[in-house]
Amino acid sequence: MKPYLNHELKLLWFGIIALCNVSMTFAQVQGSGKEFWLGYMDNYRISPNPEFPDGLIDQAVLEIVAVENANVKILFKGQEVGFNLTEGQNFTYFFPESSEIITREDGEVTDNGVQVLSDGNIMVYAYNQRERSTDATSILPLEELVDEYWVMDHNANRMGPGATFDGVTEAASSLLIVALEDDTTVEITPRSRTFDDRPGLTPFTVVLQSGQSYQVKAREQLTSSKVRVIQQEGECKKVAVFGGNRWGNNSGSGPDNSHMFVQVISD
Repeated sequence: MKPYLNHELKLLWFGIIALCNVSMTFAQVQGSGKEFWLGYMDNYRISPNPEFPDGLIDQAVLEIVAVENANVKILFKGQEVGFNLTEGQNFTYFFPESSEIITREDGEVTDNGVQVLSDGNIMVYAYNQRERSTDATSILPLEELVDEYWVMDHNANRMGPGATFDGVTEAASSLLIVALEDDTTVEITPRSRTFDDRPGLTPFTVVLQSGQSYQVKAREQLTSSKVRVIQQEGECKKVAVFGGNRWGNNSGSGPDNSHMFVQVISD
């Protein structure tokens, strides 16, 4: 078997998740909704391996499962992809490489947010795939997003024995913020000093417009970093937050690292 997930296995994996979460006898299924926001953190991008010609450099993918009949739109960078689903159907969208939807930069505001809209209840899953470095996360509907999060990631320095790469940059602890509304002021308190030299435990703010994202990377752990929206009077703005590692090792089983990517839930 190939050492990375093929498309059929991914579909099976998401199908199992859908079966575990869905009971069509309920009007509202856990994790389902009609509006979703997400972004893709940096995956360690490499050239294709000649030993695995079907391998991918890296690619952002969306999997959408219809809980009921739905007209769905994927919106990103001024583009729109629309399609119809009947109850129980799923749709897989592979973002073209030219879209550059994966956020590579850290410490910079980018236009890499993705919005999914539907007139029927759906469930959304995102995965960032690369040869031997793939991870996925379920995406929270709008109703489950909040304005304050404590981030969980993975420590960059826990590298497998025998690793020959630069663990400082290749295995960066990472978090990503996606804004839903214009003029969203976000306060970030990183646990550790960031790659763009912001000191740990010291808050700083960024202002994001709807659909913009901001990524933070660090050599040390970012778990317990705090992200919160600074609300003006009468505001109730939310953000979507993701945490993980660019290319970390979770098992200590050798130099076989993988991307780590999960949406942060509220406490």
